Amino acid sequence: MKPSEKPGYSLFVLVLILAVVSQPVVASDETKLQTPGSQHQLVFGIAPFMSPLALIKRMAPLRDYLSQIMGRTVRIETATDAREFTQRTLEGRYHFVLTNPTFALMALETSDFRLVATQKQHISGSLIVKADSEIQSVDQLAGKSIGAPPKVGFLGQLVRPYLKAFDFPENQMPRVFNYNSHNAAISALRLGDSDATLIVSFMEKHLDKQNLPYRVIHRTESFPGMTILGYQSLSDNEFKQLREILITIDTDAQGRAVLEKINMPGYRVMEESELEKVRPYLPVNNKK
Repeated sequence: MKPSEKPGYSLFVLVLILAVVSQPVVASDETKLQTPGSQHQLVFGIAPFMSPLALIKRMAPLRDYLSQIMGRTVRIETATDAREFTQRTLEGRYHFVLTNPTFALMALETSDFRLVATQKQHISGSLIVKADSEIQSVDQLAGKSIGAPPKVGFLGQLVRPYLKAFDFPENQMPRVFNYNSHNAAISALRLGDSDATLIVSFMEKHLDKQNLPYRVIHRTESFPGMTILGYQSLSDNEFKQLREILITIDTDAQGRAVLEKINMPGYRVMEESELEKVRPYLPVNNKK
């Protein structure tokens, strides 16, 4: 079957065309690139929810754990923003990826990806302000500015319909500014470039490191957690092995230690139908 004939391929390509407007540098935990066809290593792509170097450092314990159990070298690779990550994922540069639920839903509508597992902890958006801000509630953001992650990402798509659910006065909708990453959106709040910022819930734990005293004034509804997808280059045996490792990682001391180091929950098997909850927030459904 030609790529253009695959179910959902046109949707994924449309998102790619809308997203790829620049070519940022790709970060890897090795300097020498090998393709996913290599028999010596597996490439683990991770959506850039943090800066590349910080992300690779944080996820290194999971990389090492997977390498040990699978008997294969696992290399982490990420990008400086969601545009490049989208492009590289579509090109098949990764054997498996950790990504957000909207990206997972789009990818699974092609025949190139399979659902490995999802994190047990659901995610939501946390609307935060500085601790000393006079803003106490969402309605006080009328006419104010709100920072958000990249528009092609989950929260970048969620933020506008989320705000529309509040009863803001006419012509007083908050102004939304999408940044290249969560860290950039957080920095905008710290520097006073935005009055509030919408971040994914698990990033709250990292705000202390950002030197930013904050308050959460509202949270969105919850959605399926960060999800791991396997590309078609991942063999059936590797797929089964990876899934088994992930869904049992929190059942032994070594695995729990890894999760504690990377500050993430364990994994579970998920039905693809659970991802339908995020369909209203796909980029093609939120063009404005």
